Amino acid sequence: HIVSTMLGLRHLPCGRQVPCHRSRSHTTVQASNRTTREPSTESQRYPTSATQTTDLRLDLWRILLSAGSQQVTQTISSATEALEVNVKRLRRISGTEAPPPGFPAGPSGDQAVSLLAGPIDFLSQTRRQHGGLVGLLLGGERVALVANSEAAKQVMIEQADTFIKKGTAFFPGSSLTGNGLLVSDGDVWRRQRRLSNPAFRKAAVDNYASAMVLATADMLNAQWRLGGVRDVYADFNELTLRITMEALFGFTTQPPSAQYSTASPPAPAGGADDASTIVAAVAKAFEFFTRRAGAAMMLPEWLPTWDNLEFGTAVAQLDRVVYGLINSRRAELAAAAPGTAVSRTDLLQALLTSVDEDGVGMSDQALRDELMTLLVAGQETSAILLGWACALLAHHPQVQAKAAAEVAAALQGRTPGAADIRSLPYVEAVVLEAL
Repeated sequence: HIVSTMLGLRHLPCGRQVPCHRSRSHTTVQASNRTTREPSTESQRYPTSATQTTDLRLDLWRILLSAGSQQVTQTISSATEALEVNVKRLRRISGTEAPPPGFPAGPSGDQAVSLLAGPIDFLSQTRRQHGGLVGLLLGGERVALVANSEAAKQVMIEQADTFIKKGTAFFPGSSLTGNGLLVSDGDVWRRQRRLSNPAFRKAAVDNYASAMVLATADMLNAQWRLGGVRDVYADFNELTLRITMEALFGFTTQPPSAQYSTASPPAPAGGADDASTIVAAVAKAFEFFTRRAGAAMMLPEWLPTWDNLEFGTAVAQLDRVVYGLINSRRAELAAAAPGTAVSRTDLLQALLTSVDEDGVGMSDQALRDELMTLLVAGQETSAILLGWACALLAHHPQVQAKAAAEVAAALQGRTPGAADIRSLPYVEAVVLEAL
Protein backbone atom coordinates (compact mmCIF):
# COMPACT_ATOMS: atom_id res chain seq x y z
CA HIS A 1 0.00 0.00 0.00
CA ILE A 2 2.88 2.38 0.77
CA VAL A 3 4.53 1.80 -2.61
CA SER A 4 1.24 2.02 -4.51
CA THR A 5 0.30 5.27 -2.81
CA MET A 6 3.72 6.80 -3.49
CA LEU A 7 3.35 5.84 -7.16
CA GLY A 8 0.01 7.62 -7.30
CA LEU A 9 -2.07 4.43 -7.39
CA ARG A 10 -5.02 3.48 -5.26
CA HIS A 11 -6.40 0.01 -4.61
CA LEU A 12 -9.94 -0.88 -5.57
CA PRO A 13 -11.99 -3.46 -3.65
CA CYS A 14 -11.64 -5.89 -6.55
CA GLY A 15 -7.87 -5.73 -6.31
CA ARG A 16 -7.25 -3.73 -9.50
CA GLN A 17 -5.17 -0.57 -9.43
CA VAL A 18 -5.92 2.66 -11.28
CA PRO A 19 -4.00 5.94 -11.34
CA CYS A 20 -5.25 8.53 -8.91
CA HIS A 21 -5.91 12.03 -10.20
CA ARG A 22 -3.12 14.34 -9.13
CA SER A 23 -3.87 17.91 -8.18
CA ARG A 24 -1.11 20.42 -7.44
CA SER A 25 -3.71 22.71 -5.90
CA HIS A 26 -4.24 20.24 -3.06
CA THR A 27 -0.98 19.66 -1.26
CA THR A 28 -2.00 19.92 2.38
CA VAL A 29 -5.04 19.21 4.48
CA GLN A 30 -5.82 20.67 7.88
CA ALA A 31 -5.43 18.17 10.72
CA SER A 32 -9.01 18.85 11.81
CA ASN A 33 -10.27 17.50 8.47
CA ARG A 34 -8.63 14.10 9.01
CA THR A 35 -10.25 11.17 10.73
CA THR A 36 -8.50 8.47 12.73
CA ARG A 37 -11.58 6.24 12.86
CA GLU A 38 -11.09 2.81 11.27
CA PRO A 39 -12.96 2.65 7.92
CA SER A 40 -16.01 0.45 8.09
CA THR A 41 -15.80 -0.96 4.56
CA GLU A 42 -13.05 -2.06 2.22
CA SER A 43 -13.80 0.79 -0.17
CA GLN A 44 -13.38 3.33 2.59
CA ARG A 45 -10.01 1.90 3.63
CA TYR A 46 -8.17 3.65 0.81
CA PRO A 47 -8.06 7.31 -0.33
CA THR A 48 -11.11 8.22 -2.39
CA SER A 49 -10.04 11.66 -3.56
CA ALA A 50 -6.97 13.34 -4.99
CA THR A 51 -6.70 15.47 -1.86
CA GLN A 52 -6.59 12.47 0.47
CA THR A 53 -4.24 10.55 -1.82
CA THR A 54 -1.81 13.46 -2.14
CA ASP A 55 -1.96 14.11 1.57
CA LEU A 56 -1.23 10.46 2.41
CA ARG A 57 1.55 10.38 -0.18
CA LEU A 58 3.16 13.45 1.37
CA ASP A 59 2.83 11.97 4.86
CA LEU A 60 4.58 8.81 3.69
CA TRP A 61 7.36 10.82 2.10
CA ARG A 62 7.79 12.74 5.36
CA ILE A 63 8.05 9.45 7.29
CA LEU A 64 10.54 7.98 4.83
CA LEU A 65 12.63 11.14 4.64
CA SER A 66 12.61 11.40 8.43
CA ALA A 67 13.79 7.79 8.74
CA GLY A 68 16.45 8.38 6.09
CA SER A 69 17.58 11.52 7.86
CA GLN A 70 17.91 9.61 11.13
CA GLN A 71 19.93 6.89 9.38
CA VAL A 72 22.25 9.47 7.80
CA THR A 73 22.63 11.18 11.17
CA GLN A 74 23.50 7.87 12.83
CA THR A 75 26.02 7.07 10.08
CA ILE A 76 27.65 10.49 10.37
CA SER A 77 27.69 10.13 14.15
CA SER A 78 29.33 6.69 13.89
CA ALA A 79 31.88 7.97 11.40
CA THR A 80 32.67 10.96 13.60
CA GLU A 81 33.05 8.75 16.65
CA ALA A 82 35.36 6.37 14.77
CA LEU A 83 37.44 9.30 13.51
CA GLU A 84 37.74 10.74 17.02
CA VAL A 85 38.86 7.35 18.38
CA ASN A 86 41.54 6.99 15.73
CA VAL A 87 42.73 10.60 16.16
CA LYS A 88 43.15 9.90 19.89
CA ARG A 89 45.11 6.77 19.03
CA LEU A 90 47.46 8.70 16.78
CA ARG A 91 47.99 11.29 19.51
CA ARG A 92 48.92 8.57 21.98
CA ILE A 93 51.27 6.92 19.49
CA SER A 94 52.98 10.25 18.84
CA GLY A 95 53.33 10.85 22.58
CA THR A 96 51.29 14.06 22.63
CA GLU A 97 48.65 12.66 25.03
CA ALA A 98 49.73 11.83 28.56
CA PRO A 99 48.31 8.75 30.31
CA PRO A 100 45.48 9.34 32.81
CA PRO A 101 46.24 9.59 36.55
CA GLY A 102 46.79 6.21 38.15
CA PHE A 103 47.58 4.41 34.89
CA PRO A 104 50.14 1.64 35.63
CA ALA A 105 53.75 2.19 34.68
CA GLY A 106 55.18 0.25 31.76
CA PRO A 107 57.50 0.39 28.74
CA SER A 108 57.65 3.67 26.81
CA GLY A 109 56.25 4.03 23.32
CA ASP A 110 53.74 1.93 21.42
CA GLN A 111 54.41 -1.79 21.81
CA ALA A 112 52.10 -3.16 19.10
CA VAL A 113 54.94 -4.19 16.77
CA SER A 114 56.84 -5.91 19.58
CA LEU A 115 53.71 -7.77 20.66
CA LEU A 116 52.91 -8.98 17.16
CA ALA A 117 56.53 -9.99 16.49
CA GLY A 118 56.57 -12.38 19.45
CA PRO A 119 53.51 -12.34 21.74
CA ILE A 120 54.70 -14.88 24.31
CA ASP A 121 58.24 -13.51 24.57
CA PHE A 122 56.93 -9.95 24.79
CA LEU A 123 54.39 -10.69 27.53
CA SER A 124 56.83 -12.80 29.56
CA GLN A 125 59.59 -10.20 29.33
CA THR A 126 57.19 -7.35 30.13
CA ARG A 127 56.00 -9.12 33.26
CA ARG A 128 59.55 -9.85 34.40
CA GLN A 129 60.64 -6.25 33.89
CA HIS A 130 57.56 -4.37 35.10
CA GLY A 131 55.68 -6.68 37.47
CA GLY A 132 52.17 -8.11 37.54
CA LEU A 133 50.29 -4.94 36.55
CA VAL A 134 51.69 -3.13 33.52
CA GLY A 135 50.42 -0.17 31.51
CA LEU A 136 50.86 -0.58 27.74
CA LEU A 137 50.18 1.36 24.57
CA LEU A 138 49.09 -1.03 21.80
CA GLY A 139 48.10 0.44 18.46
CA GLY A 140 47.24 3.70 20.20
CA GLU A 141 45.00 2.02 22.78
CA ARG A 142 45.89 2.17 26.47
CA VAL A 143 45.61 -1.31 27.97
CA ALA A 144 46.67 -2.90 31.23
CA LEU A 145 48.44 -6.26 31.35
CA VAL A 146 47.05 -8.01 34.44
CA ALA A 147 49.46 -10.83 35.35
CA ASN A 148 48.73 -10.90 39.06
CA SER A 149 46.19 -13.30 40.58
CA GLU A 150 44.90 -10.84 43.20
CA ALA A 151 44.42 -8.09 40.63
CA ALA A 152 42.68 -10.54 38.28
CA LYS A 153 40.33 -11.56 41.10
CA GLN A 154 39.53 -7.92 41.78
CA VAL A 155 38.73 -7.24 38.11
CA MET A 156 36.83 -10.45 37.35
CA ILE A 157 34.98 -11.09 40.63
CA GLU A 158 35.19 -8.58 43.46
CA GLN A 159 34.60 -5.41 41.42
CA ALA A 160 33.26 -6.84 38.19
CA ASP A 161 30.58 -4.12 37.96
CA THR A 162 33.27 -1.44 38.08
CA PHE A 163 35.39 -2.96 35.33
CA ILE A 164 32.86 -2.95 32.51
CA LYS A 165 33.47 -4.87 29.30
CA LYS A 166 32.09 -2.38 26.80
CA GLY A 167 34.76 -1.32 24.35
CA THR A 168 37.53 -3.19 26.16
CA ALA A 169 37.36 -6.86 25.15
CA PHE A 170 38.10 -8.55 21.84
CA PHE A 171 34.56 -8.69 20.45
CA PRO A 172 32.47 -5.83 21.98
CA GLY A 173 30.75 -3.66 19.43
CA SER A 174 30.93 -6.47 16.87
CA SER A 175 28.00 -7.82 14.92
CA LEU A 176 29.39 -11.32 15.49
CA THR A 177 28.55 -11.83 19.16
CA GLY A 178 25.99 -9.05 19.53
CA ASN A 179 25.22 -8.61 23.21
CA GLY A 180 26.07 -12.06 24.57
CA LEU A 181 27.50 -12.90 27.98
CA LEU A 182 31.05 -12.33 26.76
CA VAL A 183 30.45 -8.62 26.21
CA SER A 184 27.30 -7.59 28.11
CA ASP A 185 27.20 -5.82 31.47
CA GLY A 186 24.79 -4.98 34.28
CA ASP A 187 21.17 -6.09 34.24
CA VAL A 188 21.41 -7.58 30.75
CA TRP A 189 24.33 -9.77 31.82
CA ARG A 190 22.61 -10.83 35.05
CA ARG A 191 19.38 -11.88 33.32
CA GLN A 192 21.17 -13.75 30.55
CA ARG A 193 23.45 -15.42 33.10
CA ARG A 194 20.46 -16.67 35.10
CA LEU A 195 18.78 -17.99 31.97
CA SER A 196 21.99 -19.70 30.86
CA ASN A 197 22.72 -21.34 34.23
CA PRO A 198 20.73 -24.56 33.59
CA ALA A 199 22.81 -25.27 30.50
CA PHE A 200 26.02 -25.28 32.55
CA ARG A 201 25.03 -27.21 35.65
CA LYS A 202 27.16 -30.24 36.38
CA ALA A 203 24.57 -32.73 35.18
CA ALA A 204 24.19 -30.85 31.90
CA VAL A 205 27.94 -30.59 31.33
CA ASP A 206 28.38 -34.30 32.12
CA ASN A 207 26.12 -35.05 29.15
CA TYR A 208 28.81 -33.73 26.82
CA ALA A 209 31.59 -35.88 28.31
CA SER A 210 30.92 -38.89 26.09
CA ALA A 211 31.02 -36.69 22.99
CA MET A 212 34.37 -35.26 24.11
CA VAL A 213 35.85 -38.69 24.80
CA LEU A 214 34.70 -40.25 21.54
CA ALA A 215 35.76 -37.27 19.42
CA THR A 216 39.20 -37.40 21.04
CA ALA A 217 39.43 -41.16 20.47
CA ASP A 218 38.52 -40.68 16.80
CA MET A 219 41.28 -38.08 16.43
CA LEU A 220 43.92 -40.21 18.14
CA ASN A 221 43.03 -43.40 16.27
CA ALA A 222 42.77 -41.77 12.85
CA GLN A 223 45.57 -39.20 12.90
CA TRP A 224 48.13 -39.68 15.68
CA ARG A 225 50.97 -42.21 15.58
CA LEU A 226 53.83 -42.83 18.02
CA GLY A 227 56.93 -41.11 16.73
CA GLY A 228 54.96 -38.99 14.29
CA VAL A 229 54.79 -35.20 14.05
CA ARG A 230 51.50 -33.33 14.24
CA ASP A 231 50.40 -29.70 14.12
CA VAL A 232 48.57 -29.94 17.44
CA TYR A 233 47.02 -26.48 17.12
CA ALA A 234 45.29 -27.50 13.87
CA ASP A 235 44.30 -30.88 15.31
CA PHE A 236 42.89 -29.38 18.49
CA ASN A 237 40.99 -26.70 16.56
CA GLU A 238 39.30 -29.44 14.55
CA LEU A 239 38.63 -31.43 17.71
CA THR A 240 37.19 -28.57 19.76
CA LEU A 241 35.07 -27.34 16.87
CA ARG A 242 33.55 -30.80 16.49
CA ILE A 243 32.80 -30.99 20.22
CA THR A 244 31.44 -27.44 20.32
CA MET A 245 29.13 -28.06 17.37
CA GLU A 246 27.84 -31.23 18.96
CA ALA A 247 27.35 -29.61 22.37
CA LEU A 248 25.67 -26.49 20.95
CA PHE A 249 23.54 -27.79 18.10
CA GLY A 250 23.57 -31.58 18.26
CA PHE A 251 25.47 -32.23 15.03
CA THR A 252 29.11 -32.83 14.20
CA THR A 253 31.56 -31.70 11.55
CA GLN A 254 32.35 -35.34 10.68
CA PRO A 255 30.46 -38.64 11.00
CA PRO A 256 30.11 -39.60 14.68
CA SER A 257 31.14 -43.02 15.89
CA ALA A 258 28.39 -45.63 15.87
CA GLN A 259 28.43 -45.84 19.67
CA TYR A 260 27.66 -42.16 20.08
CA SER A 261 25.12 -41.91 17.29
CA THR A 262 22.84 -44.37 19.10
CA ALA A 263 22.94 -42.28 22.29
CA SER A 264 21.98 -38.99 20.67
CA PRO A 265 18.86 -37.77 18.86
CA PRO A 266 19.30 -37.36 15.12
CA ALA A 267 20.89 -34.16 13.90
CA PRO A 268 18.63 -31.61 12.23
CA ALA A 269 18.03 -31.95 8.51
CA GLY A 270 20.84 -30.33 6.56
CA GLY A 271 23.13 -30.62 9.58
CA ALA A 272 26.20 -31.50 7.50
CA ASP A 273 25.73 -28.45 5.27
CA ASP A 274 25.05 -26.24 8.27
CA ALA A 275 28.16 -27.54 10.01
CA SER A 276 30.31 -26.85 6.95
CA THR A 277 28.91 -23.33 6.71
CA ILE A 278 29.66 -22.68 10.38
CA VAL A 279 33.22 -24.03 10.08
CA ALA A 280 34.03 -21.81 7.09
CA ALA A 281 32.33 -18.71 8.54
CA VAL A 282 34.01 -19.04 11.95
CA ALA A 283 37.40 -19.36 10.24
CA LYS A 284 36.74 -16.15 8.28
CA ALA A 285 35.65 -14.35 11.44
CA PHE A 286 38.81 -15.32 13.32
CA GLU A 287 40.97 -14.22 10.38
CA PHE A 288 39.18 -10.87 10.43
CA PHE A 289 39.74 -10.30 14.14
CA THR A 290 43.38 -11.38 13.90
CA ARG A 291 44.05 -8.79 11.19
CA ARG A 292 41.99 -6.19 13.03
CA ALA A 293 43.91 -6.69 16.27
CA GLY A 294 47.17 -5.93 14.48
CA ALA A 295 45.93 -2.88 12.57
CA ALA A 296 47.19 0.58 13.45
CA MET A 297 43.68 1.99 12.93
CA MET A 298 40.55 -0.02 13.76
CA LEU A 299 37.96 0.87 11.13
CA PRO A 300 34.26 0.44 12.04
CA GLU A 301 32.61 -2.70 10.69
CA TRP A 302 30.04 -0.78 8.64
CA LEU A 303 32.73 0.80 6.45
CA PRO A 304 32.68 -1.16 3.15
CA THR A 305 36.31 -2.28 3.10
CA TRP A 306 37.17 -5.69 1.61
CA ASP A 307 37.86 -7.14 5.06
CA ASN A 308 34.59 -5.78 6.46
CA LEU A 309 32.57 -7.08 3.51
CA GLU A 310 34.06 -10.57 3.88
CA PHE A 311 33.40 -10.47 7.61
CA GLY A 312 29.84 -9.26 7.06
CA THR A 313 29.23 -12.16 4.68
CA ALA A 314 30.55 -14.62 7.27
CA VAL A 315 28.27 -13.17 9.97
CA ALA A 316 25.29 -13.30 7.60
CA GLN A 317 26.01 -16.98 6.89
CA LEU A 318 26.20 -17.75 10.60
CA ASP A 319 22.98 -15.83 11.21
CA ARG A 320 21.18 -17.80 8.51
CA VAL A 321 22.20 -21.13 10.04
CA VAL A 322 21.68 -20.17 13.70
CA TYR A 323 18.31 -18.47 13.21
CA GLY A 324 17.24 -21.41 11.06
CA LEU A 325 18.09 -23.82 13.87
CA ILE A 326 16.29 -21.64 16.43
CA ASN A 327 13.15 -21.52 14.27
CA SER A 328 13.14 -25.26 13.61
CA ARG A 329 13.61 -26.05 17.31
CA ARG A 330 10.80 -23.68 18.33
CA ALA A 331 8.56 -25.37 15.78
CA GLU A 332 9.59 -28.77 17.15
CA LEU A 333 8.69 -27.69 20.69
CA ALA A 334 5.37 -26.24 19.55
CA ALA A 335 4.47 -29.46 17.73
CA ALA A 336 5.29 -31.71 20.69
CA ALA A 337 2.32 -33.13 22.57
CA PRO A 338 1.58 -31.47 25.95
CA GLY A 339 3.70 -32.98 28.69
CA THR A 340 6.01 -34.66 26.19
CA ALA A 341 9.69 -33.93 26.73
CA VAL A 342 11.90 -33.37 23.68
CA SER A 343 14.85 -35.77 23.85
CA ARG A 344 17.52 -33.33 22.69
CA THR A 345 20.20 -32.52 25.25
CA ASP A 346 22.32 -29.88 23.49
CA LEU A 347 22.88 -26.32 24.70
CA LEU A 348 20.46 -24.83 22.19
CA GLN A 349 17.67 -26.95 23.64
CA ALA A 350 18.64 -26.00 27.20
CA LEU A 351 18.65 -22.28 26.37
CA LEU A 352 15.36 -22.55 24.46
CA THR A 353 13.52 -24.09 27.40
CA SER A 354 15.02 -21.88 30.13
CA VAL A 355 12.73 -19.17 31.56
CA ASP A 356 13.10 -16.45 34.17
CA GLU A 357 11.05 -15.95 37.34
CA ASP A 358 8.21 -14.48 35.24
CA GLY A 359 8.15 -17.46 32.90
CA VAL A 360 9.74 -15.52 30.05
CA GLY A 361 12.49 -17.09 27.98
CA MET A 362 15.13 -15.63 25.70
CA SER A 363 14.18 -13.81 22.53
CA ASP A 364 15.50 -15.10 19.21
CA GLN A 365 18.04 -12.27 19.18
CA ALA A 366 19.28 -13.09 22.69
CA LEU A 367 19.48 -16.79 21.83
CA ARG A 368 21.45 -16.01 18.71
CA ASP A 369 23.88 -13.78 20.61
CA GLU A 370 24.51 -16.40 23.31
CA LEU A 371 25.01 -19.19 20.76
CA MET A 372 27.45 -17.04 18.78
CA THR A 373 29.29 -16.17 21.99
CA LEU A 374 29.58 -19.82 23.00
CA LEU A 375 30.66 -20.81 19.50
CA VAL A 376 33.40 -18.17 19.40
CA ALA A 377 34.52 -18.33 23.04
CA GLY A 378 34.28 -22.08 23.48
CA GLN A 379 36.16 -23.38 20.49
CA GLU A 380 39.50 -21.70 19.75
CA THR A 381 40.23 -20.89 23.40
CA SER A 382 39.96 -24.59 24.28
CA ALA A 383 42.19 -25.53 21.34
CA ILE A 384 44.81 -23.02 22.50
CA LEU A 385 44.69 -24.45 26.04
CA LEU A 386 45.17 -28.02 24.79
CA GLY A 387 48.03 -26.97 22.52
CA TRP A 388 49.90 -25.19 25.30
CA ALA A 389 49.27 -28.02 27.76
CA CYS A 390 50.87 -30.47 25.33
CA ALA A 391 53.80 -28.12 24.68
CA LEU A 392 54.41 -27.65 28.40
CA LEU A 393 54.20 -31.38 29.09
CA ALA A 394 56.70 -32.02 26.29
CA HIS A 395 59.12 -29.57 27.93
CA HIS A 396 58.60 -31.07 31.40
CA PRO A 397 58.91 -34.88 30.98
CA GLN A 398 58.72 -35.55 34.72
CA VAL A 399 55.36 -33.80 34.94
CA GLN A 400 54.20 -35.66 31.83
CA ALA A 401 55.19 -39.02 33.35
CA LYS A 402 53.41 -38.26 36.63
CA ALA A 403 50.22 -37.17 34.83
CA ALA A 404 50.26 -40.29 32.63
CA ALA A 405 50.77 -42.53 35.67
CA GLU A 406 47.77 -40.93 37.41
CA VAL A 407 45.57 -41.53 34.36
CA ALA A 408 46.70 -45.16 34.07
CA ALA A 409 46.05 -45.84 37.75
CA ALA A 410 42.62 -44.20 37.75
CA LEU A 411 41.26 -45.72 34.53
CA GLN A 412 42.88 -49.17 34.48
CA GLY A 413 42.61 -49.24 30.68
CA ARG A 414 38.91 -48.29 30.40
CA THR A 415 37.38 -45.29 28.64
CA PRO A 416 37.21 -42.18 30.86
CA GLY A 417 33.97 -40.51 31.90
CA ALA A 418 32.89 -37.33 33.65
CA ALA A 419 32.99 -39.06 37.06
CA ASP A 420 36.72 -39.77 36.66
CA ILE A 421 37.70 -36.11 36.87
CA ARG A 422 37.69 -36.18 40.67
CA SER A 423 40.23 -39.04 40.50
CA LEU A 424 42.65 -36.97 38.41
CA PRO A 425 43.76 -34.05 40.64
CA TYR A 426 47.25 -33.88 39.13
CA VAL A 427 45.92 -33.74 35.57
CA GLU A 428 43.53 -30.98 36.68
CA ALA A 429 46.50 -29.11 38.15
CA VAL A 430 48.31 -29.41 34.81
CA VAL A 431 45.30 -27.93 33.00
CA LEU A 432 44.97 -25.06 35.49
CA GLU A 433 48.69 -24.31 35.28
CA ALA A 434 48.50 -24.25 31.48
CA LEU A 435 45.60 -21.80 31.74
